[in-house]
Amino acid sequence: RELCSLEFGYEVFDYVNQRDYNGYTEEDELAYDGGIQMIEEVFEGYEKNAINHITRGNLIGGVCVLLGLYEGYFNVESPAIDEYSSFEEYNEELTSIFMQVSVKIAQEVKATIKTETAVKQLIDLVFERVDYYALGDATLEEEQGIVYQPKKLEALIKALITDEITAAYLQQKMNACGWKDKDAAYIRLHIAQELADNDTWIEIAESFAGEEIELVAKLLNKYEELGKTKDFYRIAK
Repeated sequence: RELCSLEFGYEVFDYVNQRDYNGYTEEDELAYDGGIQMIEEVFEGYEKNAINHITRGNLIGGVCVLLGLYEGYFNVESPAIDEYSSFEEYNEELTSIFMQVSVKIAQEVKATIKTETAVKQLIDLVFERVDYYALGDATLEEEQGIVYQPKKLEALIKALITDEITAAYLQQKMNACGWKDKDAAYIRLHIAQELADNDTWIEIAESFAGEEIELVAKLLNKYEELGKTKDFYRIAK
């Protein structure tokens, strides 16, 4: 509701100090920067709330806020007013800001001492929401069309891999919901690394190396580490 009701009118200029800009700056650039700060202000309240829960030991509460942010912004396509046409793809801007916030919250989760039971509860919570939408249980109109995309929650999910046991538990959950595409590749690589499963790691990396240049680099490093010269040259070529 907050993101849908934002009004980017003349008030956007209250959020930017024009003295911070060198020389003449286009009005639309100032309007964009001010609008971004208004959006960040909305997210900031929830970010602080989530981190407050986590630092007090309420990991479930903190992760609930993060998942609520994800579900809340997912279907938002436009603000109430965009007088300067600053946001052609409003949801893409929201995604970018959400990703930054999720990384900060995930860092707090990662830094917190967690028992194996607590981590499994957090993994269960995430995949309860994944299943809720994947199985078509959403009934409210604003929930329709929400899809959990692993790439957008990668920082949080990686923070829940604390040892071999939690890695294997997470792997089981991901397999059950079909998270095996490119979006989930880096999480699955992280799990395979934790499990010291080189064969699975290589299989995943080989599957998506043609689409992700970063995976090519990781794969080359892995083959060099394992002394697999032929495979190294094959991928390099």
